Amino acid sequence: PMSSSSRLDYCSATVIDGRGNHVASLHGQWDTRTFTELYYQLARRYNDALTVVEAGPYGDASLLVLATNLHYDNIYSERDPVTRKVVRMGKRTTESSKPAMADNMKEMFETGVFRSDDKELLSEMRNFHRAPSDSGHVRLRAIAGHDDRVMSAMLALWAWQEGGWRKHGRRSRII
Repeated sequence: PMSSSSRLDYCSATVIDGRGNHVASLHGQWDTRTFTELYYQLARRYNDALTVVEAGPYGDASLLVLATNLHYDNIYSERDPVTRKVVRMGKRTTESSKPAMADNMKEMFETGVFRSDDKELLSEMRNFHRAPSDSGHVRLRAIAGHDDRVMSAMLALWAWQEGGWRKHGRRSRII
């Protein structure tokens, strides 16, 4: 999602069930508020699913709306390993964590652990590649088109593999 400005951005959410099946998607071009409300409705529809929002300037705006305005409480949060107190809502990704998440998704898909019949996601996966960045890290991006669906699926699968759907209570779905 984008900031709360009037500018629109492509936004995506991927719902994964407890068995690794891709069961629903949300993708479109919206302002932050509209996307977050649609995301919230999707999470509620899927048993108050654990939401895993990419932390950062755009995701933080959605996290604020989810937690403060919509009072949604099943949000993935990074915790201090000692005190278990919430350090940050959302999942922070970096130039080094994204390639690992992409490798994980590829392996899960190739071994049949992750299953999807979503033609748009599968198309984005075929067009997703690695390129060196100016800083020497690996940069992930689409050869053509968008990669929003791939990125949201990577986050959902990361949480699924981490056992997030079990660790965060009664919920059996992850967005």
